[in-house]
Order: sequence, then C-alpha cells, then structure tokens
Amino acid sequence: MENIAIIIPDLSNGGAEKVAANLSIGLTKRGKNIFFILYNSNEIDYNYEGRVIDLGCKKSNNFITKLYAFLKRYIKIKIFKRKHNIDISISFLENANLINLLTKTNDKVILTIHAIKSKSISDFYGKIYNQMIKLLYNKAEKIVTPSNGIKTDLTDNYNINNNKTIVINNLFDFEKIKLLSNKMVEPQYKNIFDSKVIISMGRLNSSKGQWHLIRAFNKVSKNFKNTKLVIMGEGELRPYLEKLINNLNLQNQVFLLGFQNNPFKFLKNSTLFVLPSLVEGFGNVLIEAMICKLPILSSNCMVGPKEILSPNINRQNNINKPIYTKYGILIPVCDGNKYSANVELTNEEEIMANTILKMLESNTLLKKYRNRMHNITEKYNMNHIIEKWIALLDSVS
Repeated sequence: MENIAIIIPDLSNGGAEKVAANLSIGLTKRGKNIFFILYNSNEIDYNYEGRVIDLGCKKSNNFITKLYAFLKRYIKIKIFKRKHNIDISISFLENANLINLLTKTNDKVILTIHAIKSKSISDFYGKIYNQMIKLLYNKAEKIVTPSNGIKTDLTDNYNINNNKTIVINNLFDFEKIKLLSNKMVEPQYKNIFDSKVIISMGRLNSSKGQWHLIRAFNKVSKNFKNTKLVIMGEGELRPYLEKLINNLNLQNQVFLLGFQNNPFKFLKNSTLFVLPSLVEGFGNVLIEAMICKLPILSSNCMVGPKEILSPNINRQNNINKPIYTKYGILIPVCDGNKYSANVELTNEEEIMANTILKMLESNTLLKKYRNRMHNITEKYNMNHIIEKWIALLDSVS
C-alpha cells in the first residue's frame, strides 16, 4: 500500500484545507494510506480520512521563535518521512511547500499552489518566499494548480518549468453537499431567511473584499428594505466589518455568521451569491454555490472566477461593466481601499450595487441562472478529479 503524507498547517476554516481533506477521502477510497502532518494547530473543521500527526510546532509572530519552530518542524518531518517510508508527500500552502521540499528524502514531492503568488505575497516573509519559489520549486516532481491562471503566473513570474506544472481543479463531493443543503436552518437563523437573502462566504481578510459588498448593499437595502446580507467566514477583519455595519445602521440587515460547518443549507435558502474578492486562485465557494443552484455575481478578479463562470472563453482581466456569462455575472474588481461609512460609493461599488438590484428585480434572470446550474460540468466532481490525482501519483511513483 502506498504511503502518502499530506503536509498542511491545519485543517480549519480555509479553501486549501477543505481541498486537502476531500483529497484524503478520495485517495483513501482508492487504497492509499494517508498521513496528515499538521503543525500549526490540531483544530479540524472538515471531514477527512487518514492518520493525523500533530507536530506541536505552533505558529509565532516573533522572528526567533518562528525560526526555531521552522527548524523543529524540519527535523520532525524529516524523521517522520524516513520512519514511515513515505512514498509521496503532497503539501498545501507556502510554508508547507517549502518544508516539504527541504525534507525530501526518498519520497516524491508534489506541491499544490492555490493563489496567484506574484500578487498575494508582498510582506517581508512573502518576499523571502518569492525567492524560495524561484530557487526550489523546480526541484519538486510536480506542482498542482487548480486553475490555468495560477499555472501561467508560476511559469511567467517564477520561471517554473511548464512541464512541472499540471492543472487539476479542486474537488467537491457533490452528493454530500446536496445532502447537507437539505438540512433545516436552525431556529435562531430562520428569521434571516424569511425574505430575499444575498449571501457571501470566505475568510474575513483583505483579499476577500467583503467591506465593498457591505457598502454596496447599503444602496441595495434602500430599494429592497426587507432584503438581508449574510456573510459566512471568520478572520481578522471582523472588527472593521462590524464597525462599518454599525455606522451604516445595517445591524438588522447584515449578519456575520462566522465559520459554519454546514454552509450549504444557508446557500440553498438564499437568493443570490456574491463574491467581492480582490484576488482568487480558484474560488471554491463559487462551485459550492453552483451545486446549491444559487445564481452568482462575482468580481472579475484574478484568476478563478472567469475560468469557472465563463469556461473556454478568454475574458479580459479589466472590465468596466457587468458581463453576463454562461454561469454567472462578472463585475469589475473593487480597489481594495477600506472606506468608512460616510465615503461615497466608488464606481465599482456602484456597479456591484446596481447589478445586484437588477438581479433582485428580475425573477426571470434569477430563474435563468438557477436553471443553468444543473448543467455544471462534472469536471469538478470528486470521482472525476480523483482519477486525475491517481494518474499523477502513478506518473511520479
């Protein structure tokens, strides 16, 4: 039986973490022996298969303790790979990718990249990672990206060998999502969903742009007074978002529900999904919303949304008006500035608000997009994606 290590900081509250958990389930069904190596936290939010190894090397913001934790992690993973005869090591996220390469013994190394690195890494440590990507990533057997845009970023900006990279879309358990979407909404949330609901989901951080959606919703709420906005996810921007909601007097219309183990029941009971992200590597939430047959409005951010909503069509990165694609509507990306409540809407926020209003005003448009969701390609289904992973594992073994 092939021994596979999946190296990732933790399995909580994130898209890459969810993909890793789903991958473990699919590979276990195909007879692989899975070890999860976690090193930031043993907190687990997703169902998975395999044996979890918690290294106990907790993250730190102090440079000395961060360096010490990295060295400790390096030693433990190196020993673990040798002791358990790991055949293939698959890593998720930047730090895990780096440690996976540095601890390479007799194992084959596969890295996964889930974001546009040239745009998403800009601080001191990010600049170090940028250099390490250029120096080390070509030493991996393979690099997996969920979108063509990320693959292009690696080859164009980091000189990664094009033959090293392979696009394998993120995988989703369609049947499980559909089953969970049919669960009842808890009594404490039912009053939220008694009218039209605009919903969004993602970490509350600077790349997701939820404040732009809240500001745009303020205009929407003046036309549709009973409409609600629900945002699921947790993160460091919660205090800012809560202050913005209060200053706009939207406490009774905008709800931050935090991380939800079953977001699908909320998606199914909503009217429109909006993704206001400034940057996305793929956009798992778009596929999850589509599986729940929810019409979608998304920023035309780099790089995933346009590949998902408008497949096989080369869309330009910068647009100045809504584009009604096959599976959803693309709108211009907002500027990312964190505005206060008393600042007028930007042009992009105005377009977001007006497009949401158009959708809410047209049951025909909502129905058209909802009906198209059953045509979503099976290329995202877990069984199909696992076949691609099995082929990849066989090719490096």
